[in-house]
Amino acid sequence: MNDSFLPTEYTEQRIDRRPHILAMLLFIVVMAAVFTAFLWKRNEWKQVELVRQDVETRYQAAGEKVNHLMELKEAQQATVRRAELAAALVEKVPRSILLAELINNMPPGLGLHELTLDSTRLIAPKKPLPPQAASPDPTPGPPRPMNHPSLPGITPGWP
Repeated sequence: MNDSFLPTEYTEQRIDRRPHILAMLLFIVVMAAVFTAFLWKRNEWKQVELVRQDVETRYQAAGEKVNHLMELKEAQQATVRRAELAAALVEKVPRSILLAELINNMPPGLGLHELTLDSTRLIAPKKPLPPQAASPDPTPGPPRPMNHPSLPGITPGWP
């Protein structure tokens, strides 16, 4: 016996419809969660990409700075080499002062016939390189002159 006034077919369809509606709602909830997770991950990947681009930009800027510093260091080394060369070529005591001191401090009666001042370039001996040295310095140090004065003269009374 049926207590309801509704037809049995209607009640059976209604009972069958409830799980379908529940399954559809569950499907919609799951799909919304999947879509939300996709959007969230996509947003995170965009942020990761922005951070990566920022890091790459900073690395490029740092690389440019390093290259600029290397160029400055090479220019400084070239300037130091030129300064060493200029310092080596400048006479420590000018020849005019040297000649004036010689003449002023000569004993009376001494005569100079000739004064020559020869300079030769000193070459430093080459040191053997250790085997772990990658490459020797291609530029030698500044030249160092060696002066040889020659003072032939006559003193009255000498034979």
